[in-house]
Amino acid sequence: MSSSSSRPPQLDNLLKLDGYLWNYQTEICRRYGVFLDYSKRIEECGGWETFTTAYREYGVVVMRDNSVRCLEWAPGAEALSLVGDFNDWNTESHPYKKLEYGKWELIIRADKDGNCPIKHGSIIKVAVKKNGVFHFKLSPWAHYVTRP
Repeated sequence: MSSSSSRPPQLDNLLKLDGYLWNYQTEICRRYGVFLDYSKRIEECGGWETFTTAYREYGVVVMRDNSVRCLEWAPGAEALSLVGDFNDWNTESHPYKKLEYGKWELIIRADKDGNCPIKHGSIIKVAVKKNGVFHFKLSPWAHYVTRP
């Protein structure tokens, strides 16, 4: 991603309203260029509607059939696993599958009785493998977290 500079529309009007910003116009233009770069990437990956509603599909989501779908975005990761008290923190038992664009997905089917395999209130984390080492992280998409 480039961090090219672009002149924001009506920057001159802004500078007239607030003269203290005059010395920062280079930085304002740089940041506007970064915004345009990110905006373009968002449009290429489904648009703003998809981006602003990502919380509906990312993270750990219990589906209608009580299966669990986990979706994370970790483009620099070597591997991801879901760990917690439900699997004795085993990084090998629930690995994610790598998808395109840095996405990772894991589907855990409902148990044989049709119940959710991860009980409500379970302690879980995403194990992110980087440089051969797993680091336990909270999902940035988590709907509920508590302090240890």
